[in-house]
Amino acid sequence: MRENFTQRRLPSRIRQSVSQYSKSTLSKMATRKRSIVWSFFQAEDDRRVLCLLCMKTVLYFGHTTNMLRHLRTKHPSDFSSLDKRKPATDAVSKRNDSGCVEVTVLMDEQQVEVESVGEDGEMDGAIKGILRAAAGEGTTEAEVVDEEVEGPVDEGDGKDIQEDEAPGNTRKWSSVWVHYRKLGQEPRALCLLCMEKIQHRSSTSNLIRHLQHKHPNEFAQLEDHPQKRPNKRKSDDPTRLTSSPTLSSNPTRSLIVSPKRDMRTPCSTSLDRYSGAKWSEGVRILERERELTEALRRVQQEEGRSIQLQKELLQQFREMDAERRVLQNQKCEQEQEHARLRKEREDLQQEKSELQREREEIQKEREEFQKEKEELEKQKQELDTWKNSHAQGQTSGFYSC
Repeated sequence: MRENFTQRRLPSRIRQSVSQYSKSTLSKMATRKRSIVWSFFQAEDDRRVLCLLCMKTVLYFGHTTNMLRHLRTKHPSDFSSLDKRKPATDAVSKRNDSGCVEVTVLMDEQQVEVESVGEDGEMDGAIKGILRAAAGEGTTEAEVVDEEVEGPVDEGDGKDIQEDEAPGNTRKWSSVWVHYRKLGQEPRALCLLCMEKIQHRSSTSNLIRHLQHKHPNEFAQLEDHPQKRPNKRKSDDPTRLTSSPTLSSNPTRSLIVSPKRDMRTPCSTSLDRYSGAKWSEGVRILERERELTEALRRVQQEEGRSIQLQKELLQQFREMDAERRVLQNQKCEQEQEHARLRKEREDLQQEKSELQREREEIQKEREEFQKEKEELEKQKQELDTWKNSHAQGQTSGFYSC
């Protein structure tokens, strides 16, 4: 939608706006005297008007007090220029046979086309510049719009006075510059399609190469022949008139306007307000779209930060889970080691008990052996005693015989 809006041709929109005013409407507007402050406002309803400079709504109660106060506080430079301007009813509006208003469209020798701007900042600047030009803000001399020109135009009839062109301002201008803008004194140019800064010194080779690689569609649409660089031209003679060529298909002829005076008729003022209202609607749409784009970008950034935070938390959770598993494994190993040591201690205790029992049994056996030994010793002594006594008895019997 942005590209379609920005690529509309300004002259065609003005022709469409002009064609909607009939002769009866023009006669009513011409007979009614209106304040010059209406050149900066567009009526929305019975109680509200739209400022064509800042696109804000001002309350309207049948008089221009609020409108003048708004101009004085918000637009002091335009308010100070009100006294220098002639009232809109002092000028004369020419009408042709088709009942359309003849307006002046200041262009170069060819048709003007609004450049397509890629970023919101350049878009707003282009739209505001067009609105200021449509509202006639501060226009005191004939200027040529510095835009892309294309195709032949109708040179008009003999009544249009052609302005001389200085020989020094006829240097050729490459058509590639419709997609670029110079950055002051820097040796770089800004691409209006992708807002990328391209190195540029004296030739357009880098600019053409950038279009060929990054924007092949726009590169294919470039014309093969060079174009003249648009120049701002002034006329020192206040009586000299500037011709305003239009398209040959346009049934309306150009109105000759003095470059030193803003000849604004009631019809052209209403046309400016009508065009300003249409452009203001486009501006509102673009501003709303830009706000939605910014909101979407912020939501995406917040979502990206949330995803990044979730990734970090997940990584920390994984690290903590790995540490927990390591500690759990160490605890299991320690429990197993403790169980093994406890079992070994029980085995040792059991072996000690068995050894103690064996020792006690051995001690009992030793005591029994000792008792048996003592009994044997006692029996031996008794036997020795009996033997001695028996031997003595035998000896005494032998002697007695």
